[in-house]
Amino acid sequence: NNRGRTLRSLGKKEEAKNDFITAIELCAKKIETNKDDYELWYYRGWAEYKLEMFNEALIDYNKAIELIDDKENYFVCRGETRDVLKDYEGAIKDYTKAIEINPNVADFYHYRGRANIALKDYEGAIGDYTKAIEINPNNAKFFYNRGRIRSELKDYEGAIEDYTKAIEINANDAYFYYYRGRVRNELKCYEGAIEDYSRATEINSNDAYFYDWRGW
Repeated sequence: NNRGRTLRSLGKKEEAKNDFITAIELCAKKIETNKDDYELWYYRGWAEYKLEMFNEALIDYNKAIELIDDKENYFVCRGETRDVLKDYEGAIKDYTKAIEINPNVADFYHYRGRANIALKDYEGAIGDYTKAIEINPNNAKFFYNRGRIRSELKDYEGAIEDYTKAIEINANDAYFYYYRGRVRNELKCYEGAIEDYSRATEINSNDAYFYDWRGW
């Protein structure tokens, strides 16, 4: 599994796929004689997830958690699988369980925040991203995502604050400028909006939306 993960990171997708298939086969063989080994079920589920065998992965994660229920990463992985299968309520339950086991991991709140967004529970999502930021205030994506939610709720001033903070942390993401520009547009701060769209096009000249909104 670890080699498959590394190969995938290097863009060697076919080689990674073969490694994940091998991992599934080896785990299946070992499970025949070690049905109570929760790690085998977990690792097979992880390999199945990487191969987009989401229903199979869910079954294996269920079994792993049935055997041991105090490993936060097991709940996170099952939550991500449920996310993909659009079982957002189930995903939230899993992320919440992971947070109960270990409340100090910012990403767990980020994952739950995404699921809350999918269910249009924007206030819940803001709470999750606020907690994620409290734990890790150096992650630009957390501010960006909270900004998107605030914009959806028409809290434009709050959204601008979050986008601006995201830009302070990472000044090279075109979408941070693009979405701040859209909010400035809503506030009729047209010159500021044009500046943001222009900066977005400088960073990424291949996205037509940036030009469309600047022309608008």
